[in-house]
Amino acid sequence: MRVEWIRTGDEQRVLAAAGLFDRPPHGPATREYLARDENYLLIAYLDDGTAAGFVRGTELRTLDSPARQMFLYEIGVAPGFQRRGIGKALIRSLEQICRDRGFAEMFVLTNRSNTAAMRLNESTGGHTESATSRCWCGRSWTASRADLGARRSAPHPQEADQVRPS
Repeated sequence: MRVEWIRTGDEQRVLAAAGLFDRPPHGPATREYLARDENYLLIAYLDDGTAAGFVRGTELRTLDSPARQMFLYEIGVAPGFQRRGIGKALIRSLEQICRDRGFAEMFVLTNRSNTAAMRLNESTGGHTESATSRCWCGRSWTASRADLGARRSAPHPQEADQVRPS
């Protein structure tokens, strides 16, 4: 298995892997997505070239720090290939890109009821920072968890449904 970073010019590879996504990718939208530097898409391929899974993330910036964050927006592994380490390999690959590019942290928001996502997060070193039904599962490299928690401790009024660290 190999994980490949999909970039501008790889639109046909995304369209060929359409079965991995909840909805089929649209050519022009895919082109625009890949052209934006803050978007990251990685696809896992089996040795025979079969697309088996993907992870999609977006670089975020905050107002209080120059540190960059990676929001792991979506991950999926084709049903026939689940529980074979493909999801872990995708997260590890995105994590390595983050480390190489100087990101401070990577995080994902999920529901506690999504046990598969919770297990995957925990198995790749993610930590959960909420006791509510939705949780922030993340990993940080350049800032301490206490520093990151302090930055997120005061929720914005419009973030009532957002996850807050415990």
